[in-house]
Amino acid sequence: MDNTLIQQGYFNVGATLAQRIIPVRAGFDWVKVVNYTEYGATSANAGIEFFWQTGMPQGSAIVKYHNSSTTMLSALFTLNQGGIYYQDTSVQTPETVVTGTTIDHATGIFTAASHGYATGDVVRVTGTTTGMYQVQGIDFTITRLGANTFSLTNLLTTPAAFVNATAFSVRRIPFNPIYYPRRRVITAVQAGTVLTTQTLVTMSVTHGYTVGQEVRVNIPSVWGISGLYGVLGVIRAIGEADSNGYTNTITLDIPTSSWSGTFAWPVSTLMPFTYAEIVPVGENVDATIHGATAAGVDTGPLNPNLLDDATRNTAAINLVLGTGNGTISGPAGKTAGSPGDLVFWMAGKNYLI
Repeated sequence: MDNTLIQQGYFNVGATLAQRIIPVRAGFDWVKVVNYTEYGATSANAGIEFFWQTGMPQGSAIVKYHNSSTTMLSALFTLNQGGIYYQDTSVQTPETVVTGTTIDHATGIFTAASHGYATGDVVRVTGTTTGMYQVQGIDFTITRLGANTFSLTNLLTTPAAFVNATAFSVRRIPFNPIYYPRRRVITAVQAGTVLTTQTLVTMSVTHGYTVGQEVRVNIPSVWGISGLYGVLGVIRAIGEADSNGYTNTITLDIPTSSWSGTFAWPVSTLMPFTYAEIVPVGENVDATIHGATAAGVDTGPLNPNLLDDATRNTAAINLVLGTGNGTISGPAGKTAGSPGDLVFWMAGKNYLI
């Protein structure tokens, strides 16, 4: 590894353990990660050193860990086991299809043996049979429930139009569309729970929008609402919880009095139908319009110079650190959760002589 280092850094583990995505300035061939805090501790099954190089499967890693006390052992994370991943978001290709067996619409549980997904991953559901046709082709942020199960994070699990499915297929989408800002699929619409005269919109994938952006709401009448097709609105707040407790939301300055009906997923017999979508169109520059927090607190005039609507190419080479294989903690931090753990990483490029 001498003279091949292209970038290095460090981070502290947060209060909630999750994958860590680190942009790297160039493609890399090897990665080494060291949990500095755990190296000097005696926590059982705490991973302390991880190594990955080109040729090893995505999500794998050679790991050194504490068995107990000061004893150190070595192990191998195999394919998609929460190790180290190389991610090039300019490559807009979904991953290999994973076949699932059941979808329980009442609980929202998707069953797919050894799916390899983590909380926060984005997947595209396809190939559903006998039920849940409505979610086909839509990208969703997911919550990992176990090695064989997951749920769709921002989807109410009991829409009247849904019935159980006996088979499905799914693919992880390891990228965002290259250009920001991005259109997003809507999963729920209601009056705000804090800003009650305004419109609260929930989306299927973590949206990434900011207060002050202007968007167009496109909800065809098949979704049960009239008056919200082609309507412009300015984002007044981010993260206001909807009636289901979901916070992947935006609050728009569209008066609830301007639309009518109740947002509801269409029944399967109406397929194919057009998705309900949010489409970014620009940024508000009217200083007389104020922003607000999710609690309804006035944040003052919206800044007309944020340029949050500017079209940007966001493609990147990312180093993705996983959370471990369920027993041994991963490079993103200790499985049991040790907020504040200090983790160092380095990535390098191999050169032929």
